[in-house]
Amino acid sequence: MRVGIVGVGQTKFGKLYDSSSRELVADAFKDALSDAGIARDDISTIIVCSGSDYDKQRSPSGILTEYVGLNPKPTFHVEAACASSGVGVRVGL
Repeated sequence: MRVGIVGVGQTKFGKLYDSSSRELVADAFKDALSDAGIARDDISTIIVCSGSDYDKQRSPSGILTEYVGLNPKPTFHVEAACASSGVGVRVGL
């Protein structure tokens, strides 16, 4: 099996108080799919890397995965403070 980051997406920086975490993730996810040139069906597993205090959501992986239409694929939540994304890449290997 090959694992890799094939596309990236990012929301704009700023105070986005009117946007929920689901909406922010959906915007970045849409851009990442476009950047990678793939479809949702090409994704086999999802790793959500975040801190749990954002949006007061204890385990955001299931909610975010459902919002972007990736259920029922395997989904993991990785939390390691400022190292969450790096740990998420390591878990993906």
